[in-house]
Amino acid sequence: MSSTIQSTSDPHNFWYIMGDFIGPIVFYIDYINLVSSIIGVAANIFHVIVLTRKSMRALTINVFMCGIAVFDLERMLSIIILFLPKFYKFYQESQMPEYCIPPESYFTMLSNQFFSATFKISQEISVWLGVTMAILRVLVIRFPLNPK
Repeated sequence: MSSTIQSTSDPHNFWYIMGDFIGPIVFYIDYINLVSSIIGVAANIFHVIVLTRKSMRALTINVFMCGIAVFDLERMLSIIILFLPKFYKFYQESQMPEYCIPPESYFTMLSNQFFSATFKISQEISVWLGVTMAILRVLVIRFPLNPK
């Protein structure tokens, strides 16, 4: 019993145990993120179609909502593109020995960097569009735009 306590009190063993515990949780979180992004792509395409109709473009708020939908669509497509190679590698690891799995290609690494940046930028723009829309709505409610 004391040898078990000594082995778990070693800092290196602690981090190995934590890695073994958190690894599967991270995989399932990534999987849920991928599935929700696939569903979100379909929903955002529907929103973009509805919000780009001529009758919907008349209101400023709808233009902001269309921008948010476009950047959310871009963010979710980035998530899908980022996670597909990761899950493919996981599939390869489950089917083949480790020494048979080829390393990532240059194109995969380059697209990973590009879509990581695209994900972050589109997320920030979407948030700022939402904040701008909220500020405009508060200003219109507080200071009505009447000619008097």
